Amino acid sequence: MAGPQRLRRYVPNEGPAWQFTLDELSRFFERVLALPHQPKRQRGDTLPHVPLVPGSALDVAEREAPHAARELIDNYLDSALLLGQRTAEMHLALAAETEQADFAPEPFSTLYQRSIYQSLRNLKRRAFEQLTQQLDACRRPARAEGRRLLDADEALHQRLRAVLAKKIHAVRTRHHGDYHLGHVLYTGKDFVIIDFEGEADRSITERRLKRSPLVRRGEQWCVRSITPRTRRCSARRRPWPSPGLIRPEDVPVLEPWARFWYGWVSATFLKAYLRGTEGTALLPRDPAELRVPVRRAVV
Repeated sequence: MAGPQRLRRYVPNEGPAWQFTLDELSRFFERVLALPHQPKRQRGDTLPHVPLVPGSALDVAEREAPHAARELIDNYLDSALLLGQRTAEMHLALAAETEQADFAPEPFSTLYQRSIYQSLRNLKRRAFEQLTQQLDACRRPARAEGRRLLDADEALHQRLRAVLAKKIHAVRTRHHGDYHLGHVLYTGKDFVIIDFEGEADRSITERRLKRSPLVRRGEQWCVRSITPRTRRCSARRRPWPSPGLIRPEDVPVLEPWARFWYGWVSATFLKAYLRGTEGTALLPRDPAELRVPVRRAVV
């Protein structure tokens, strides 16, 4: 923590992008609750006509945000666009050609793709073991969702195997190592990325490993940190971003809107990132190859 605290003394800012995002999400929920709806909304009721987010992150990134997204998410769509641009610029800087072997980019290999698959498979196995052990202690709705996930074990495994289906033509680079909204400062007009030392619980050797910007452990794009924030605000047993302003009975009402917010914010971030890295060796040029790591990074 000492590193970012020292840096903040030299970078005028309004705080971490994490808090900025939380504040913007609060305002989004308030705007949603102000929409015309039944005057006496009961527990479990939903606001009418929650717009669906069409398709995968890549599909959505190719579309223009609809009026509802621009109206309700408001200026944060522009912030997501800028954050995607700054993330692309950081990854391009880390992928720059250099004579120092420790920092020079390296091509993907089939061996590396297999290591990604093995890592994902091990992660899934550990997660499923923990879920199985703790399932009976969960409340009834979560227990039912947990069982559905366990039943989808084979389907999830087949999705992971997509990493092996086709050689990916891209490069691996050194990386930030712990990239999320808590390690980005918001200046009021722009974003400044800090804290490049990586995750403290990993060895120096592991932190120096070169990875793809789309599949690197501990990073996997800043957009990943938007996901738990949105889900945390959607969870009925967790605090909401505006304590006292959102009633407990509003939480289930707003859950589909939280998914709407996340869908268009992440797609906007992805659109800017793809635009900023287009034509470089950072990403596969074949759309079919691109979908494999993007699914890993965003889903």
